[in-house]
Amino acid sequence: MSAALPATQGPFVVTHGCKANQADGAWLEGALAGREVVVVNTCTVTQAADADARQAIRAASRERPGVPILVTGCSATIAPEAYRDMPEVRWVVPNPLKTTIPQLLEAKAPADRVDFMLGPGQQSSPARFTSARSRSGAFRWGTRPFVKVQDGCDYVCSFCVIPAARGPARSRPLDEVVTEVRALERAGAREVVLTGIHLGHWGRDHTPRRTLAELVDQLLEATSVARIRLGSVEPNEVDAHLVRLVSAHPRVCRHLHVPLQSGDDRVLALMRRVYRVAAYRRVVEAVKARAPGVAVSADVLVGFPGEDTAAFERTRALVEDLGLAYLHVFPYSQRPGTAALRLPGGVPKGELRVRAEQMRATADSLRARFEASSVGTYATVLVERRRQQGLLFGRSERYIGVRFDGRDSLIGSLAEVLVTGYDGGVALGRHHAGE
Repeated sequence: MSAALPATQGPFVVTHGCKANQADGAWLEGALAGREVVVVNTCTVTQAADADARQAIRAASRERPGVPILVTGCSATIAPEAYRDMPEVRWVVPNPLKTTIPQLLEAKAPADRVDFMLGPGQQSSPARFTSARSRSGAFRWGTRPFVKVQDGCDYVCSFCVIPAARGPARSRPLDEVVTEVRALERAGAREVVLTGIHLGHWGRDHTPRRTLAELVDQLLEATSVARIRLGSVEPNEVDAHLVRLVSAHPRVCRHLHVPLQSGDDRVLALMRRVYRVAAYRRVVEAVKARAPGVAVSADVLVGFPGEDTAAFERTRALVEDLGLAYLHVFPYSQRPGTAALRLPGGVPKGELRVRAEQMRATADSLRARFEASSVGTYATVLVERRRQQGLLFGRSERYIGVRFDGRDSLIGSLAEVLVTGYDGGVALGRHHAGE
């Protein structure tokens, strides 16, 4: 946990991990209003994520002595015993019961120390989203909330434990998503970020079957929120309709996050990914051909078993050749229950660290090149907060973080900013102010 817990009474939710988990955390913070409890909403994508959760629990116990601590999320679902054994923890709640946490706590006396266990079938068939998830306000997410429209995953990537933690893919009903976005807009949201564990599978379990692009179309028609941003979309699920929206619609952010993981076909096969390098290249090139300024970002997993030096270098060469804007770099981490544990060719820890550092250096170079290319252009910046040296900070439709001088009244608004420079990894700008 990066900061001390606030001293005020009421719920405090510490969330780690993906945007879908962040959306869960925001919902919990509102749903538990008025109750003094700390919720640690865990991630388990890596061993480091598990360690972060334990550290957050201990910090919460020190900083809010006597306040009950509830642990939920993916790590609590995969390894509940690890948290049951911690004296600081009062309640452990797995993901399939996460949306019932307010009701579960209402039914328990404050002194109870209880594990909320899964009933028969709940791990394999978690409940569909219901209207209980609908939010009446933006809570602490303010002007840029995450809206989780999908949960679970049907893929069987050999490195990933998340399908076991989240269950099979299922989609929220369209009308619920529209209702939530309207409520968030009324509460002050200017941009909503659509997210899910497997976002591109939204609508596949609906009758009739729908697509993610159709969801975006409906939100554009049924709401007036200023901007819609997409979370992660698998390369095989980026269709022409989605590309048209991202590249041309003025209310859809010009940013597409397309996970890569590896730029080597053999490693992709070992990972059990459903695409190969040539297909990934075609997707990125199609997006850039239609709109050269669109930001394309990616996840890259380094040091996977079987990744030799040549495979690693092919990945670096690919991301550089494609000119990706941003990379999320993850060193491979062994996860219990995954097929990758049985693969030979493990990368030694020292070499794993070196490759991660080298890929992050590549990511820094790509980011600097992309963001510096915006100098001399105007960007529509959603002003989020005030940063160092008294400058305002916000993100453009292409996800470029920009600092500029301006009034506090601009916080929470969309501002036209001329990007005037790029210095030390930061884009600098000047507020247009309509002159």
